[in-house]
Amino acid sequence: MTIGNRMKEIRGKLGMTQAELAEELDIDEKRLSDYENGDLVPSSVIQDLARISGFSPSYIFGWKENEDKNPFARLDENDTKKYLSDMIKIFEECTNTETDENAQTRLYNKLGHQCFKWGISTQVAPLIEYCFKIIINDKTCNGYISITAESLEKAYDKAYSIVSNNLSAALPDVDIPYYVEVIEEEEYPKYSVLSIDKNYHRSSFTMYEYTTASQKYEQLVKTVKKEKNDTIVYLLIKTCSKADWSELKCYGE
Repeated sequence: MTIGNRMKEIRGKLGMTQAELAEELDIDEKRLSDYENGDLVPSSVIQDLARISGFSPSYIFGWKENEDKNPFARLDENDTKKYLSDMIKIFEECTNTETDENAQTRLYNKLGHQCFKWGISTQVAPLIEYCFKIIINDKTCNGYISITAESLEKAYDKAYSIVSNNLSAALPDVDIPYYVEVIEEEEYPKYSVLSIDKNYHRSSFTMYEYTTASQKYEQLVKTVKKEKNDTIVYLLIKTCSKADWSELKCYGE
């Protein structure tokens, strides 16, 4: 999906006319029409549109197909009250002194699951380094930007936000198209299964398929558990030649 079509789609979801959204973005209606028709690249308003709509830059650019919004964002008042009422009810049951310990454990697990489901908490995910090219006016700039994040989508949003803020500060009155693009190279990403024993002897295996690397990692972990030794096992990823190794899993540390 093009950026223009995605902007048009988001405007429809917001229930706004071109005139209304243009006013929110502090631009004239003709410019918004040019953005939606693909005649101009809306680089300078992406951050504002993300703030107004609640959608991430990667979704607005059409790079990410699934919406990534707080689940409370579009609920009406009655739905919001129901969610909060359910949460309070579970919490009250958890803290009730007459509730037995086993039931409390199950309720706390349920509360934790609901918090994640409702977007109040997030699952812990490994931080991975991604590198991005910066492209301004269809020209690739020298160098790159390195971002550490839980996923490529979040890294993209961080990278775009940094570039957008820096360009806006340096060139506040210039509206030029710009975007970021993840660096992709042959034989990347690659994975390493690294083990370090109590004497600091290291052994590593490099692979190019996650499934193969994960299986090797699990095999080593199984061996370490069986032998009950002090070996530490890592599953690492390197997304491109410019990125450092990032830890996906670790056992024994």
